[in-house]
Amino acid sequence: MNTKSTPEGQSTVDGLLNEMVALSRRFGEDPEFTRGGGGNISVKADGILYIKPSGTSLSTLTPQSVIALDVRPLLELLDASPERPVGGGTDLVMQVAIEARVGVRDDRRPSVETLFHALLPERFILHTHPTTVNAVACATHGAEIAERLFGSSVLWVRYTDPGLPLARAIRDARRSHEERTGKAAPPAIFLQNHGLIVAADSTAEIDDISARWSPRSRPTWRSCRLSRGVTSKGSRPSRPGPRWARSVRRCGRCSRRGAGSRSCRSTTRRSRSRWRVRRWVGNSPSSAR
Repeated sequence: MNTKSTPEGQSTVDGLLNEMVALSRRFGEDPEFTRGGGGNISVKADGILYIKPSGTSLSTLTPQSVIALDVRPLLELLDASPERPVGGGTDLVMQVAIEARVGVRDDRRPSVETLFHALLPERFILHTHPTTVNAVACATHGAEIAERLFGSSVLWVRYTDPGLPLARAIRDARRSHEERTGKAAPPAIFLQNHGLIVAADSTAEIDDISARWSPRSRPTWRSCRLSRGVTSKGSRPSRPGPRWARSVRRCGRCSRRGAGSRSCRSTTRRSRSRWRVRRWVGNSPSSAR
């Protein structure tokens, strides 16, 4: 979406900022997606990027605390020669971002991940750290697991330094996906050892896409064959036998009613599901950085 093609009145911008703040607070207050001050969010309108400042949590964002940046110098930096020096991957980005500020300037600093917010063409961008996504993103064979479970519905980006290196890695991954598949890059991006980016043109779409990666979204994980026990190498672990099933600890109700009770069988089924997930993740030990 080209936000420069359609001039927008201040009332429209105010409406977009209110939508962004409401979205930010919803996810900032959800421990499945956000811990502490992690994560960032932005919206683009009329060539201006409105982004959460560094040091502000998603749950406390207000329209007044958002920082406005001109998108053009950010994209110019992104497309500059790769040989251009980048101090630690963040210093140059911060310098350009501060110079790109629009309106009143103060001591607040934009997020170091501002560049990928400017890069992605969708209007709203939300970056969080869902526990379920990071179970894959932080696994040793995370890329292979993501490919087998989600296919082309997510874009995998290898770990790299934040700032300019990360933005360029996302740009290159998107181009590679589009050249390989002939289709637009998916709106969900898995960042290795990091988290999730969701890009969409409305907050409703952001909600819908993000909800797929919540542990509360059973249909997503069922459709990803977790219940079938796919491992990082594509093999299927053997089904636990009767001896294992009998060893499952039963609740007090089952113990009173006996091993053949309906509630006991239900407990066994739930325990088998937990075993499959542990076996699946266990074959790819976490290596969070």
